[in-house]
Amino acid sequence: MVKKEIAEIKKTLRPESNSFTMLCGCYVHGEDRERATFKTAFQSLQEEDFFKYLDVFKKTLSGSIGKTLFNVPLSKEQQELQELLYELVTDGCKDDDKLNEFYDRITGAIETHENFVIFLAHNRYDVPGKTSDDLEMEDASEEVFSHILCAVCPVSLTEPGLGYSEECGTFESMVRNWTAHKPDYGFLFPAFNDRSADIHEMLFYNRSVKSLGDQAVLNFTGSGLPMAAEEQKDAVCKIAENLFQGELDYSMAMAVKEQIDQTIEERADMERAEEAELDKEKLKDLLERATGQPISDAEFNHAAHGVLDEGEKLCYENLSDTRTLELKTPTVTVKVKTNETGTPEVRKIDGRNCIVIPVEGELTVNGMKVETTKIE
Repeated sequence: MVKKEIAEIKKTLRPESNSFTMLCGCYVHGEDRERATFKTAFQSLQEEDFFKYLDVFKKTLSGSIGKTLFNVPLSKEQQELQELLYELVTDGCKDDDKLNEFYDRITGAIETHENFVIFLAHNRYDVPGKTSDDLEMEDASEEVFSHILCAVCPVSLTEPGLGYSEECGTFESMVRNWTAHKPDYGFLFPAFNDRSADIHEMLFYNRSVKSLGDQAVLNFTGSGLPMAAEEQKDAVCKIAENLFQGELDYSMAMAVKEQIDQTIEERADMERAEEAELDKEKLKDLLERATGQPISDAEFNHAAHGVLDEGEKLCYENLSDTRTLELKTPTVTVKVKTNETGTPEVRKIDGRNCIVIPVEGELTVNGMKVETTKIE
């Protein structure tokens, strides 16, 4: 799935366009794994509850591809899972035996002693047809996209505190309640590829952009997710350092960032997910273009060994923030908005390496306005 397809499904989570049919849930007590399940028609919810559940499911479609959202193919090894999910979709999550089997899979995948809750919703979306100029035809539905959305949320007790009692007219110790927080994991099945159901893929949500090493993801899907966004960026940095040991100067590092930023901007309107990805060969070509130095396959493979697995794909947008340049020393971190100031330079001044940043407009020091005309 790509941005446009995800955005289209997110529109169905608005109150005015909502078409959810069933809401199911399973609350799991982490210590003893005791479970409490519930099931209700989505439209029978109280208005306040209705909006809160919509917010939970919206979160599982938030973020961006490659950071928090991942297209996960379901291969033959995941056929049993695929069949279970498909049955939940086709019967509208009405079969209790299938629901319990689904809950078993989730609870078996999550290795935690903390409490959590599984929310599962069934939705039916009348996919409108589109004209040749990409305008929707509201009265021309092409298919009904039946799907399920799942959210796995941690549950904890509210913080102790004092609350006002209208009955007593004073503040008293509040009753602590078990509260569901923002989801750690979630998924949409089937995927909405090319504006149509694709039962061979799911869109998986993982809240953390720093680490995707949680075994729960692998246990449930049967296949690992790509490296986390920050891990991908670190991998490219490490490969560049390995390739140009002792020769990677400031200008070369800036050239690599500029090449990545330019590629991200060129692919901003990509139509397919694979256009946002680069493999080892594409990364090698990018580094060659940026540095102007030829890199042999043997050199690149040696530099990438232990850093990037064979077949691993990276997402361009994870490799650089096009709006910000970060310069970091052991004692100082400088972040510069790339579109609002000149490019920082690294110079040797009085025998010391210095970061030189152009100062344009107002300058404040710890909140105090400084008169820049007196700077020598």
